[in-house]
Amino acid sequence: MATFFKSQRIIGSILLAGIGLFAPISSASAHTDLVSSSPSADEIVNASQESISITFSEPPLVDGAAIVILNSTGEILDTPNPTLDGASLSIPWPADLTPGNVTIQWRATADDGHVLSDEITFNYTAAA
Repeated sequence: MATFFKSQRIIGSILLAGIGLFAPISSASAHTDLVSSSPSADEIVNASQESISITFSEPPLVDGAAIVILNSTGEILDTPNPTLDGASLSIPWPADLTPGNVTIQWRATADDGHVLSDEITFNYTAAA
């Protein structure tokens, strides 16, 4: 009889492990990734835009998020805290942005606490 129960436990363990292989992955184990930016990396921008935005695969936390703009001389421009709309963080286009290579430095925290950061460079050719 003891052998019978031991066999059932082994079969039950195998079945449980098999179910775990086919169970859907929860969103908590997924990673938030950068999907796009506006302007995009290496883009040539001929005129000022409405905003600068960073879009992710899922909404980041707005607390602690930052978008910092550096002009072609490396000067940090005064930028407000970003706003969150869906999965996009954005700031208004800087009024004092001068032509040249512009660097967007950004930081965001995913819902799972993972901190993301990077930078994107584009070329601003004219202020209308």
